[in-house]
Amino acid sequence: MNKRFFRHALAFGALALLATGGMNAFGASRFVLGVSEGGASDLHQLNAQTKYQVIATLIEQATKTPVLVEERARLSDVAAGVQSGEFDFVLVRPADIAARALREHNYRFIVSGKPDSHCYVGVTKNSPVQKLADIQGKRIATLQGKKPYLVRFCAADLRDNGISLFAQKIQEVGMQGAVAVSVGAGMADVALLEVNGAKAWQKQGHRIIHTSASKPYFPLVAGPRVTPEQVEAVRKAMLAAGNTASGQEAFKRLGIERMDTDMEDSLRQLLPWLEGKGGK
Repeated sequence: MNKRFFRHALAFGALALLATGGMNAFGASRFVLGVSEGGASDLHQLNAQTKYQVIATLIEQATKTPVLVEERARLSDVAAGVQSGEFDFVLVRPADIAARALREHNYRFIVSGKPDSHCYVGVTKNSPVQKLADIQGKRIATLQGKKPYLVRFCAADLRDNGISLFAQKIQEVGMQGAVAVSVGAGMADVALLEVNGAKAWQKQGHRIIHTSASKPYFPLVAGPRVTPEQVEAVRKAMLAAGNTASGQEAFKRLGIERMDTDMEDSLRQLLPWLEGKGGK
């Protein structure tokens, strides 16, 4: 092999490595930000590029590395991307995917969105149900099956309050919006709601009789290719953005008020708590 051919081979190899998102002498040549808003969202790739560009830009500026936004409609695809190392950063709700990324795939916590996540227990304004203990034996409307995050979230919270959700009379529905509809129509007595559903429920004059403990909402985590220095730089950038008018407006479009760092322990304890293995 002559020297000219050797130099050409090295140059071609370097270009190929960069083109595939590999590593250069200064670290990653490109980062991928995986985003998802859950299976019920109508978010799609084109909209995601626009909606999450502010997050990508903050990461780019903090890490000095280009960032590509990749949206996944199915949460299973987000989880697969985490497992395969496809995503260098993940901003996802529900939070259990990020929790698993920390526990099993060497991701690091950066920040999470505010306000925190809760399970809300709602009844109609004329319901005789006044407190959480009164839901025992009542018809409880919730999403179908035991896999949806809100079902597991509410089940864990009710368990902590001495109520076994799956021992009750469950009225399963296919969509979150149908939970409130079924209770309002008298087909069930109690609604298990997320934050937006709870707000709408109260606007109709109905009552929330129980709000769960706070859990992380919309966490941002970083994968193994991101250096500790870059993690800290991104964290500082996210916190600083919340102190500017433009940052606040951008976060508002994502459905959050600001980013904070106070939920790392809670995120790490989330899976054991959902699994009933001593997490808090």
